[in-house]
Amino acid sequence: MYREAIEEYRKALELAGPHRERLAGLARVYGLLGNTKEARRFRASLEEAAQQGSVSVAEMATVDLALGEKDRALDRLREAARQGRLAPLTAGPEFDPLRSPPYAEFFRAAAASRAGTVR
Repeated sequence: MYREAIEEYRKALELAGPHRERLAGLARVYGLLGNTKEARRFRASLEEAAQQGSVSVAEMATVDLALGEKDRALDRLREAARQGRLAPLTAGPEFDPLRSPPYAEFFRAAAASRAGTVR
């Protein structure tokens, strides 16, 4: 399944050029496959695009998570929250690694903040 995803992302890159969603998708798939070298290469391309503001923090965090870098992903999300740039997080499975302790507290606090119930 992952190999087919890589082929499809690569075809999309060839046909339509680099785009944040394609780069993030490839980085995630490579990370999930354990090919950290390729995942980090595509993450570096994303980080360059992020400097121009065209990549969301959530996209970057999902790449970090695919690489098993939970702390880095959480640091990105916390910084975005401090800057008021954290979009509502989805319930997508890509964030599941952060839904257990000690990371889960961030999600509870973010949800409470959006609901206006921060204590």
